[in-house]
Amino acid sequence: MFVRSLLQQWMRQNAEQTMRSLLDRGLKTRSFPPADGAEAEPLPSVEIAVCCAMQLEAGGILDLLADLQSTRCPSLIEHVGNLAGMPVAVVETGVGRVAAARAARELIAMRRPRWIISAGFAGGLIDAVARQHLVLATSVIDESGREIPIPGNWGATSAGVHLGRLLTVDRVVRTAEEKRLLAEKWSACACDMETSAVLEAAREQGIGLLSVRVVTDDLLDELPPDIESIVSQKSFASRLGAAAGAVLRRPASVKEMWNLRERAIVASDRLARVLQGLIPALARREES
Repeated sequence: MFVRSLLQQWMRQNAEQTMRSLLDRGLKTRSFPPADGAEAEPLPSVEIAVCCAMQLEAGGILDLLADLQSTRCPSLIEHVGNLAGMPVAVVETGVGRVAAARAARELIAMRRPRWIISAGFAGGLIDAVARQHLVLATSVIDESGREIPIPGNWGATSAGVHLGRLLTVDRVVRTAEEKRLLAEKWSACACDMETSAVLEAAREQGIGLLSVRVVTDDLLDELPPDIESIVSQKSFASRLGAAAGAVLRRPASVKEMWNLRERAIVASDRLARVLQGLIPALARREES
């Protein structure tokens, strides 16, 4: 009964949070190009767009945007608002390279940004990269060996901030052993599941590209065995169902998922603070 009560409370809290989020942001729908075959009316362009896989990653920066308008599009959920007086698009692409590539190309067609930032969470692959540390990628590589350099001069970094290669993989990397093997093979300091796809779409169109990731699990953190099946779901309802199934199969996962959620909320706020400083700096760079 105790496990069932915890599960019901967790489900209710997440459902209420999601419904408040959608209602507050006035989620609309848009077909692009129009479903009736008519020519698409150009949308206002944005200087800078931020691509996150999930709403949980994007939540911190969305809280900082004024005049926020949210729209469900065929391949993404788009949030457009003002930060420091300029329009910024933040999009939820979905999890994984295929979803991220599709969403990034749709975003580019709709909004024609000058910069795209791949932002969100990452897993640390080396001892020095700890939870809540920031990874600013100098390049991103995938497991086929395709590498995209990310030009830029970050200047001096502070404690808890790392410059290095980011590895994009097609799965959740759960165990310390697999993390060590990936670090050795690819000389990467962290991994994610979307950045190479997002930046490849940006590079194809000559768009400026950056990657900013906050580490939510470090080298020694072993993720729950059910996490991949949960995050790979395409909707909140299906993620909730997968989480409920995981809890019923393995009651200990309640505490594990709660801890991950709390860690993710802290990481989202840290990511938002970084983007709050980075986005205006990029805009000033374009003007100079």
